[in-house]
Amino acid sequence: MRQFAAGQPLYYEGDPCTSFVIVLEGRVRIEHISDEGHEITLYHVMAGGTCRLNTSCVLGGHAHPAGAIAETATVAAFIPSELLHNAIAESDALRRYIFRSLDSGLNELVSLVDEIAFGDMDRRLAKHLLAQSLDGDAVLTTHQALANELGTAREVVSRLLKDFETRGWIVRERGRIRITDLAALKDLND
Repeated sequence: MRQFAAGQPLYYEGDPCTSFVIVLEGRVRIEHISDEGHEITLYHVMAGGTCRLNTSCVLGGHAHPAGAIAETATVAAFIPSELLHNAIAESDALRRYIFRSLDSGLNELVSLVDEIAFGDMDRRLAKHLLAQSLDGDAVLTTHQALANELGTAREVVSRLLKDFETRGWIVRERGRIRITDLAALKDLND
């Protein structure tokens, strides 16, 4: 069992994969950083969940293909890979759970690639704002954090947010985006 403060890494991309990680409390962001230093959030792991890429690297015996950063105070269990391998060999239920988790994760990653490659950025931004809004009212974030989540440049996000604000859909505030026309964002997303 290990505890992590918000912003603290659980592991870095490229680290040896020696443990299967289960998030017990908190929320973890799984991110990939390109050789040029660009970040993209691949997905989030909530309490009770596991990182599919971590599972894959534990099973395959290779380095972490992405990093994991605690977004909130987080408690995680680190199970040594040899214990996981033994448990999978002995338990049909665990083996089925692992394979279902990997299948679900691969489908999510294919959807992410599809969305990045073929989705309109304005629709993706609207969808993200709707998903992250607090009671349909505000999103506590920065332009850079949104860019990292969406896999684009901060300048692209800033330009789109300015357009959304000009249309009266949002109001940009320091560290926060207040949604003023929820219906318009939903219409754009449909």
